[in-house]
Amino acid sequence: MASAEDTVLSKLEWYRLGGETSDRQWRDLLNVLKVQGERIDTVYLRHWAAQSCELRIAECCLPIANRQLPIANR
Repeated sequence: MASAEDTVLSKLEWYRLGGETSDRQWRDLLNVLKVQGERIDTVYLRHWAAQSCELRIAECCLPIANRQLPIANR
């Protein structure tokens, strides 16, 4: 079973590969972040998102982990 962090990274990759237009991938990754909240390992996420060129997208959604943004924001 994949960790929450790896699920988010996978969703980020599919979101990027789909031209950053898939509401499903975006909504899924935001929901994982929202449910996990502060338990999400943001250091791990940032590290691997940077390795796969998804850091810019990750930085847009990571505040959800700390409940700083409403889930509908992009």
